[in-house]
Amino acid sequence: MTPLPFTIDSHLLQELGERLVGRPYIALAELIKNAYDADANHCEIVFSDNEIEIWDDGRGMTFEEFRDFWMRIGTTNKVRQRLSHDYGRPLTGSKGIGRLAVQFLGSQVKIITTSSMPDSRRLYAEVDWNAAISAGDLTSAVAHYNISDQKELYAKGSTTGTKIILQTLNHNWTGSEETTTSSIRDLAREVWMLQPPFADALGEAPDQSDAFLIELVSVDESMERAFRSQLAGVLDVWDAKILGEISGNARCDITIIFRDGDEYEVSAPLRQGIIDQCTFEIRIFKLYGKQPGNISVGEARTYFKEFGGVHVYDSGFRLPYYGIEQDWLEIQLDHSHRLSISHLLPDELNVPLAMHDLPTSERIFGIVNINTTRELEGATALAKKEGNFLKINIGRDRLVDNVAYQELKRVVRWSIDYYATRYQLRQERDVARLKPSEPAKPKLDRLREIIAEIQVELPPALHTKLVQHLDDYYETVERQNRYTERQIALLAPLAAAGLASLAFEHESNRELRRLTELVSELPAIAAQTEVDEGRLQELEMGFQSWIIQHRRMRGVFSPLANESDREDVRRLRVKPTVRAVLKNSRWLLRNVNADVTLIENHVRFPLGTLADWQALLQNVLANAGNAMLDSSVKQIRVSTGAVNRRRTYLRVSDTGVGVDRDSALELFEPFVRRLDVSDERRSLGLGGMGLGLTIVRMICETRNCGYGFVEPEPGFSSTFELTWAT
Repeated sequence: MTPLPFTIDSHLLQELGERLVGRPYIALAELIKNAYDADANHCEIVFSDNEIEIWDDGRGMTFEEFRDFWMRIGTTNKVRQRLSHDYGRPLTGSKGIGRLAVQFLGSQVKIITTSSMPDSRRLYAEVDWNAAISAGDLTSAVAHYNISDQKELYAKGSTTGTKIILQTLNHNWTGSEETTTSSIRDLAREVWMLQPPFADALGEAPDQSDAFLIELVSVDESMERAFRSQLAGVLDVWDAKILGEISGNARCDITIIFRDGDEYEVSAPLRQGIIDQCTFEIRIFKLYGKQPGNISVGEARTYFKEFGGVHVYDSGFRLPYYGIEQDWLEIQLDHSHRLSISHLLPDELNVPLAMHDLPTSERIFGIVNINTTRELEGATALAKKEGNFLKINIGRDRLVDNVAYQELKRVVRWSIDYYATRYQLRQERDVARLKPSEPAKPKLDRLREIIAEIQVELPPALHTKLVQHLDDYYETVERQNRYTERQIALLAPLAAAGLASLAFEHESNRELRRLTELVSELPAIAAQTEVDEGRLQELEMGFQSWIIQHRRMRGVFSPLANESDREDVRRLRVKPTVRAVLKNSRWLLRNVNADVTLIENHVRFPLGTLADWQALLQNVLANAGNAMLDSSVKQIRVSTGAVNRRRTYLRVSDTGVGVDRDSALELFEPFVRRLDVSDERRSLGLGGMGLGLTIVRMICETRNCGYGFVEPEPGFSSTFELTWAT
């Protein structure tokens, strides 16, 4: 048989451009991301009449790279490469559609590039996309190019980089002011995470060598303003600001500003009086829920994991030792200690439990501005003699750890602790506002008296009807009060359980570090003493096994340890959530096989937090594990499906002792335990106070889910079912 090769119609270029790129700002963002991937430090976008230019100072392209990558649609070299050559940046593109973005934006393109590779020459290329699309076969579409020794200057005067000049534009970027600024804001929203926040915070370019800065130039100033404001948009979604100023050695003036306009002012005394001048601004963020400016929560979290924390600048030069990784203010350390009150604030400013609201470093971005040259000039003779002023060490990457530095550290951290106390007071105030000024029952009693007083003025039928409705409402309030009291009675043991688990997490973490230190000493002990080396190896392996098991055990408390897991409300996929809970609960389900193959990949829980579903699943699985302590076959199966067209179910089945479904609802009441297993096996389970299924019930009622035990699935003894609206 004679082979017949496939051909590709060149109109595919247009089709792919419209379908894969879709919108002009996404297409232009692709070209900016290409500059980022090329290890550029600067990318300039210049808008003029019917023309857009994108300049960068990156690595540029050799002819071979232009031929093999740029001229080849859908290349996967970025998937294979993953990190950029020079700075190790995670590559932002993977589909090879950058040139489709070019075609989508304009019908004429000029590409000028000079590679940073040795002996590279200037490459100039032109593509007429209309001609390429009309070529018939895609393989007949061409780019015209030449290579010369001509020198070219790129962004910021660099001799290497790339220029892309788009002409005969396909879209109008400069229509009405509203349309223009909207398009430019959309563009900035696509690329803001590529640029570090320091330039906006300082009003100048950052000093780090791998920074990436984006500049938009246009004769229309509204375009430039819209781009700059949205590019720094992530810093504008703050929930609170901490402003501090030291001037004159006596005190630090601190202002806390909450987003709703609430302000608090205080002065922190300077104990040593040896800091001449310093200003700082620290912004606190809530990285959950809907963010202002359509900022993605996930991208914001990733951003602050890299750029968050409080940074120190000396005359505009960022000292790299201070930031998210170093915890120089010991915020993370105090989080691990679960402090209740600040050790820095005076008694009159402390608020009980306020340190529980201390923001983590990943929710903070701050700048501390100092000038060590000015500090030297302003230091007293004694301070100069003793070296007690803010000064840089020889390596110029950090401040000398002297009395002045400790004072700077203390006052900045003092301001953050003060913020936490004001936040707690605001929370208490908001709770107080929600409390009714008077219980409902006394008001109803007074209403009864008023109706009795005007009885003679009312028709008998109307009076009877009023009294009847009032009695019905009174009984409803009584029932609601009894239910509320029962719910409130549960809060104490539930809160105690939560606090106990957090305490356990902290203590176990400390003991784990200690055990790790002991294990690391064993080789040295073996070298210095006469011991049975075989036995010593067994001991070391046993310790290592304990560490692994202990870490697994700690996983059961993970939903309580992460703020976003406790507070972010979203629709989570069922399958990965169940798998994560099973992984974290392995120590609860010893020798139990769990089958999750019948969970459909597309099914999602209703709106809720990760902590909600982890708590629910852990309690259901722990009950199932306890029910199988005496079973010869220990099997759990988790499955999903449709109850009907409008409701979805999740079922957890086990091979345990089974459940009497006639009285199963009573198991969801507080302190009810009916597990019938032998005493010698009971100690292997996770014993409790009978609150597990009560917690399940409370979560289900909060998230509008149905719950209960249903007819067991074939081969199993009991089946718990959770249902929700699709």
